[in-house]
Amino acid sequence: MLEVFYIKPLIELKNIDISINNQKILSNISINIQKNESLAIVGPNGAGKSTLIKLICGELYPNIKENSSINIFGKTKWNIWELKTHLGIITNELHFTYKNQVNNTGYEVILSGFFSSIGLHQEISNDMKTKTSKIIEFLNIKNLTNKKIAEMSTGEARKILVARALINDPEVLILDEPTVGLDLVAQKDFLTLIQKLVSNGKTIILITHHLEEIFPEINKTALLKNGTITHLGDTKDIITSKNLSQLYNTNVKVTKTNNTYQALIDNS
Repeated sequence: MLEVFYIKPLIELKNIDISINNQKILSNISINIQKNESLAIVGPNGAGKSTLIKLICGELYPNIKENSSINIFGKTKWNIWELKTHLGIITNELHFTYKNQVNNTGYEVILSGFFSSIGLHQEISNDMKTKTSKIIEFLNIKNLTNKKIAEMSTGEARKILVARALINDPEVLILDEPTVGLDLVAQKDFLTLIQKLVSNGKTIILITHHLEEIFPEINKTALLKNGTITHLGDTKDIITSKNLSQLYNTNVKVTKTNNTYQALIDNS
């Protein structure tokens, strides 16, 4: 008899609700992300995207509810600091926080990823230095290591934050609106870098408004509206004119050229 093995997903949310100040923000959220899958979460402002990320990162807890469960990397409960070593996180909030740390060099910012801290306040081991050097070489950012992050362009600082996010070799990399503030060239360079990570086996969760950020290796997409997932499945089946029009309550025309999606308001 053929034996069937169940492979546990990296992230599994079942029927999750979240309320803040007695207001329900997320309702009946179910997501399953397997190893070697990457997920885009698309939705308008106020849809609950950032709340969903805080849930996955252990910063928020779901409502107590029958038939509801959360499983992250095979565990139902985590110490938040331990969990952060399994997740690489890049947010605009983190970007602006570090840009205000005027004395931190790129090298110091990368090292701080070992401790999930802002700035360096702990002793750095030789093993940490070795891992950091490997990440710097892989991302080809040696030219940024001695530069102060406050003096970097937005694109340069974003590359440093990618290195910081990768320093613990996380199982999942979370990108929250990663190209905000980047010019067209920096945006292209950044997405090429992220594609390289996915091609090397990294799982990505991408939060975005911009369809052009959803490159071919992101094979699943969820559409989030008013705290509820309206569509979830293969990206090619989800990113359609009909679905996006329903998501944004306006006529949206979706096109795809050279594996790049684009969305335009259709006034015809």
